[in-house]
Amino acid sequence: MFSLVNKNTRWTMYSAVLAVFSIAAGCGDETTSETPASVTAAPDPVAETPPMSSYSGPGSNWRYDLNDDGSFEITRSPFVGAANDLLISGTYQTSAAGFLQMTIDASSGSDAPAVASSLWALEVPDYALFLSPATTSDDRMIPMVQGGQCVGGDLGNNWINVQARLSADATSSVGSYFGSFSFTSAVGTSDLSTQFALTGGFPDQGSLSLDPGFCNDGIMSTATSDIYFSGTGAVMANAFSSDQDGGFMLLALPKTTIGSISDYDGSYVGVLSDGGANANEKVLPVSVTCAAGICSGDVVADTATGATAGQPFTADLFGTINEPSPGFATGNFTMGGNTGNLACMVDNDVRGTGQRMISCTGQSPIRGYPMLNLILASTN
Repeated sequence: MFSLVNKNTRWTMYSAVLAVFSIAAGCGDETTSETPASVTAAPDPVAETPPMSSYSGPGSNWRYDLNDDGSFEITRSPFVGAANDLLISGTYQTSAAGFLQMTIDASSGSDAPAVASSLWALEVPDYALFLSPATTSDDRMIPMVQGGQCVGGDLGNNWINVQARLSADATSSVGSYFGSFSFTSAVGTSDLSTQFALTGGFPDQGSLSLDPGFCNDGIMSTATSDIYFSGTGAVMANAFSSDQDGGFMLLALPKTTIGSISDYDGSYVGVLSDGGANANEKVLPVSVTCAAGICSGDVVADTATGATAGQPFTADLFGTINEPSPGFATGNFTMGGNTGNLACMVDNDVRGTGQRMISCTGQSPIRGYPMLNLILASTN
């Protein structure tokens, strides 16, 4: 090892040799004397600046980095450990309305978005991020959690489905849409300890155990799932299917108990992802106000100003709280005169910051059988 003491010692010895050389040269012909050139130590290498915030999640294998100089980078690989097949970079800002707005300066990949086009996202800082469709072939929300950290202890979270199986029918009494998630770190096992469907009464679907594994750089990849951990307890997981049904994707957040329906009163911005909507309307920014269990919202037409589009909706969470599991509120979602069932996990103090977050899964009010997600983060 090259220590500072050794470096100084070598420098002292080198200086002494130069001094002796100069004295010896001075005793001979002055015309042959020469002043030694000064020696400058090589500069220390500059460490690469880590991103200010980093998020990752499944659905391929996504990573999103926000840097403190106002730049961002998005990468995607087809699976964990594979080379990236998509790169998007540019600049970002947080708008007055509360959304991340991104302008693309460079992109590469067969389905990469055009340079100078834009993306938007809902960020719950250092916790989770929900990105608008990022490629020319995508029409789904891309959910991620704070990336790159394996957990050192056990987890007991609530979870919701954020990407259903291809054949999923949210009106069926059979289906896995929300429930409780557990992780036992000593043996690397993950379980959906409870699962519930979205039909009337939210029927119990039993439990599901995922293959055990070992976490590396925040990801545990097994034959049946990819699980993305974070230092905050938030988890994203992709549960694979053995057939062509696509599996399903879940978001699991630390479990909290709801004190009363007034706990989630306030103003929010968020993402409405409706599998039953038209292709260009499947993922939309929204603005919502909740009071006494009724959350009234509208689609946002401009993520910079928060101006709304006149497409109102209502999430009625006046049904039950802490049922069928602590931390959940159930009710219904109404838009355009149509209604579907809704189940939401509520966190009234995200990471001890006082921010509130409501994460919902439900039945599309447009066509019924596709799944809907409503993700909200408070702004007050």
